[in-house]
Amino acid sequence: MTDLEFLKRLCEGYVRCYRTLNLRTDAKWEDLTGRELDFFARLGESLGFAARYEVERKDLTWHDVDSGAVVLYMERESNAGKALRETLPRLCRPNPGAPGCYLVAVLGWVRPADLASIRQVLVAQRAGRALALLAWVGPNADAARQIEAWVFSGAGHARREAVGVIDADRYWFAHFVGPWETSQNGNE
Repeated sequence: MTDLEFLKRLCEGYVRCYRTLNLRTDAKWEDLTGRELDFFARLGESLGFAARYEVERKDLTWHDVDSGAVVLYMERESNAGKALRETLPRLCRPNPGAPGCYLVAVLGWVRPADLASIRQVLVAQRAGRALALLAWVGPNADAARQIEAWVFSGAGHARREAVGVIDADRYWFAHFVGPWETSQNGNE
């Protein structure tokens, strides 16, 4: 499995399992952050990694249990402005101790106009490393229903859209609305 395929599967798991987070519409941002980080921690542990919170100023890391090497860095941010100024640059900052690790960013809410700036930051700063972005998009935090899944790896990238939906009991779930759009031409 290539890095691109692995990160696509990671994004697919997030979207398809979102209902398992048991988040109601009255959840606070802290609830969303905690549940999403816990989802990825449990996923990493299910894959045989040790998951740790707040390592090297990253929200979550996966470590190889035998070597201790960092396999994945993850950041979760609810504020688009802070994501552009601090979170994404911190995530993309080169780490000599873990040069080949996966990078994952989950953004709780961004405006459609923020997407171009976010893409610019990621393309400029990821330094060729494999990266996945999951961003909830909408005109305001309460109306964010579109989910953008972006994956970058080597010279290729992929994009897929999903939507967040509220069920009759006011719980969130998500589903994809189309297939992955993949490009291997190097024009990120």
